[in-house]
Amino acid sequence: MLLLRLAILDFSLGDKMGVITKRIKELTPVVKELDALAERCHSLYKEVLNKANEVEKCFLLLAPFSPRRDVVVVPKNARSIKAVEYVVGRRRMYRVYVYDDGYTSDQILLVGLDFVEAIKADGNKIARVVREKIADDFRELVSITKEFTWEFEVTREGEFEVLVQDLDRLYVTVPEFATYSRIRITSGALGARKVCFEEPKDEPKSMSEILAARRAVFLSQVYILDEYYGLIKEMLKELHEKLSAACKSGEKVLKRMREVVAPYALARACA
Repeated sequence: MLLLRLAILDFSLGDKMGVITKRIKELTPVVKELDALAERCHSLYKEVLNKANEVEKCFLLLAPFSPRRDVVVVPKNARSIKAVEYVVGRRRMYRVYVYDDGYTSDQILLVGLDFVEAIKADGNKIARVVREKIADDFRELVSITKEFTWEFEVTREGEFEVLVQDLDRLYVTVPEFATYSRIRITSGALGARKVCFEEPKDEPKSMSEILAARRAVFLSQVYILDEYYGLIKEMLKELHEKLSAACKSGEKVLKRMREVVAPYALARACA
């Protein structure tokens, strides 16, 4: 909205016309609607995480995986990572990154979604070191797990001009705008209540421009997102559809996995 843009440019005079305040009040119902949609997306995201935890529990019914700690090395060629090492113990699996320069990361305990991602990527290689008695069922679970799919983000390409400062910061004296080529909404700890603008059109020349290379904005920041709320609503609806599909995918996978591990669950219940 041009009037709102002019008010922002002149906000240091105290928003004389009350344009920003008025526009915030006008868009309060819109923000509440988007916030509710973002909350529904976040609830679905947590449901996907819960299903990933249940997938891990199905594998744990096969434990002990190995009578000793075995290491599986999987060569990689991505982001300076030379290989991934999986440390397979009796009930737990760990991941270690081996970098091109020879350094290695700390052991990362694989749980939940990380566990599922590791199984999808390298489960068949890990299966080579598990106990022979469970190897076939382990491989079958790996095969089923690969059908658990999800997408946690939605992006749009274009030209998006946004304010790079928050007006409530005391140090802001002259408002600055930047043009970005991508807008992204993801699921995560903050739900979908943040919108990220990425890939600035111009190369950053100052520290403030470097800091603004990725602009994260809350849905409630009307003075920044005013003209993008229509697009954001469309993106949140798409994210909701993707997360719903992920939940359905996880449920189908779990139904099949539970059939495979039913004898193990029964044996434990009777022990």
